Amino acid sequence: MSLINDIDVQALRDTTAAVRANPELGRATFSVNGSWQGGCRLTAQTGPLTAGGERDDKRVARYVMRSDEPAPLLGTDTAVSPAEYLLQALAGCYTVTLAANAAAKGVELKSFRLELEGDVDLRGFLGIDPTVRPGLQQVRVRHHIIRHRPLALLGGRAASR
Repeated sequence: MSLINDIDVQALRDTTAAVRANPELGRATFSVNGSWQGGCRLTAQTGPLTAGGERDDKRVARYVMRSDEPAPLLGTDTAVSPAEYLLQALAGCYTVTLAANAAAKGVELKSFRLELEGDVDLRGFLGIDPTVRPGLQQVRVRHHIIRHRPLALLGGRAASR
């Protein structure tokens, strides 16, 4: 088994070929089931994963996530905020995409670090201004990548050091 960036390159090639031949295999549906715990608190668990048309119940309740808002945003600050979960999810997507695409091109990454920020305007959430959409208004991502191979192999699209 050949690993680049801790990605099994042959499995990546096999998956790419299978999805190219049958695009339905590339579709996945993730699910989470949550229960309100009072105030701004939620406890959620992973639900089934459907991938390539096949339902996988092994992930049901396998992971538990708790969320709350910081005290200045009406919460009790007992858990990660929903906005922080969104930023973490985006960072996870960046990680999967960068590591797998670099591995597919034979680019070994030495390290990378992501910094994400998201802005919220409470006027939307509080219903003060109907022109302000509730939720994250803007997300900024900075990435710092150190690689073992030349940037040209990445198509010149990633920042590097």
